[in-house]
Amino acid sequence: EKAAQNWADPKTGLSKFHWSRGMGWYAMALVDMLEILPEDQAELRAILQRQLTELAVVLVRYQDDSGVWYQITDMPDATGNYLEASGSSMFVYALAKGINLGLLPETYKVAMMNGYQGIVREFVSLDPDGDVHLNGICQVAGLGFGRDGSYRYYQSEPIVADDIKGLTPFIMASVQISKLLSR
Repeated sequence: EKAAQNWADPKTGLSKFHWSRGMGWYAMALVDMLEILPEDQAELRAILQRQLTELAVVLVRYQDDSGVWYQITDMPDATGNYLEASGSSMFVYALAKGINLGLLPETYKVAMMNGYQGIVREFVSLDPDGDVHLNGICQVAGLGFGRDGSYRYYQSEPIVADDIKGLTPFIMASVQISKLLSR
């Protein structure tokens, strides 16, 4: 808020990089808040609904042909950028839950299903013992604590399998997809 961090734009305070998992937390929070926010909070609901609608448009714009999203969402052609599982799972969850709650139109179902199928194709694997794994998860990233918020920083974080920050959103997305397909 003070725009004092080294990664912050001095005028806006914003980071110049759009990290998918960071945006994913935001997307999930929007649909979860809209689910529980009382109807008599119309002004706040309208603000959050507008933000969700605007974000959904952007998510579809930056969705890769594979169905999933990149570590840095809006830089698909940047050297070293990679398809990432946790942010992709969070986006699919938000789109699916948004449709399920009537917050987003059914037209987002195509992007949501492409995203879910992309996650399964790109990131889910079966090992020789028959155990299922979710791969392609950025282990940790964020701003502060000596992290400079540079593109190089976001690309330097380890990529791991079965991290809870990816598994949980994937399970949550799966539940929302199941609800959508069963109605």
